[in-house]
Amino acid sequence: MGDWSILGRFLTEVQNHSTVIGKIWLTMLLIFRILLVTLVGDAVYSDEQSKFTCNTLQPGCNNVCYDAFAPVSHLRFWVFQIVLVSTPSIFYIVYVLHKIAKDEKMEMEKARVHELLNHPSLVVEPHGSESFSPHSTYETEWSCVEQTLTGDEIKKVNKDPTKLPSTVLVIYIIHVVLRSLMEVVFLIGQYYLFGFAVPHLFRCETYPCPTTTDCFVSRATEKTIFLNFMFAVSLGCLILNVAELHYLGWIYIFQMLCSQNMPLNVKKYCLGNKDNPVK
Repeated sequence: MGDWSILGRFLTEVQNHSTVIGKIWLTMLLIFRILLVTLVGDAVYSDEQSKFTCNTLQPGCNNVCYDAFAPVSHLRFWVFQIVLVSTPSIFYIVYVLHKIAKDEKMEMEKARVHELLNHPSLVVEPHGSESFSPHSTYETEWSCVEQTLTGDEIKKVNKDPTKLPSTVLVIYIIHVVLRSLMEVVFLIGQYYLFGFAVPHLFRCETYPCPTTTDCFVSRATEKTIFLNFMFAVSLGCLILNVAELHYLGWIYIFQMLCSQNMPLNVKKYCLGNKDNPVK
């Protein structure tokens, strides 16, 4: 059922830049959603329309009754859910990877400028010859980049978002909020579209069926179990998202207190000490 490798690579990179709770959420997404929908879902729903039989020979009645029974296929609904729930995480990791590349470029520029600072009298002539002068012009180059070498911009992007500058932490929190909203929308949608049971018998009164027509659903019990399991997985993912938001909220508050309302020495401890509990 399609190639999930591209999405899987993105989500693996997201897992490398997530909290512990975020890693658990991604594990549930990869194993209990993508893997089950790919391996088990195809087997369970491969004959969902071909084995949907009605006790009539009226042309078109079977198709119309099946459309009334299942406006959206369970399997396609879950695939759509996986893609949309994963989208905020993909945007987040694109932002983080962009910031990593930017920070690496800054570190290289910083190292080059520091090399000039360590040798202030070294001046390279146009023809490649070197001369030594007590009045070097390296300060000009330093002034061009010193603005980018201060504050949070020179901090490397750590794999744990709780150790990142507040801007990246806010982006991470927003992406968790968005995927939580997606979970809620799809939980409500699954409940109103499918309920919690797949009936063995479906009575259809839709045109062009001449009378009330009985239609029979294949593997109804198996589909009911799978339907409830996927609902439980979605609910579990939502609970993990709420727990992660609670955890990240306290960390964000702590960082804001450290960066705004504390003395400089305490601020350095909060944001830079390796023994900081929020890290």
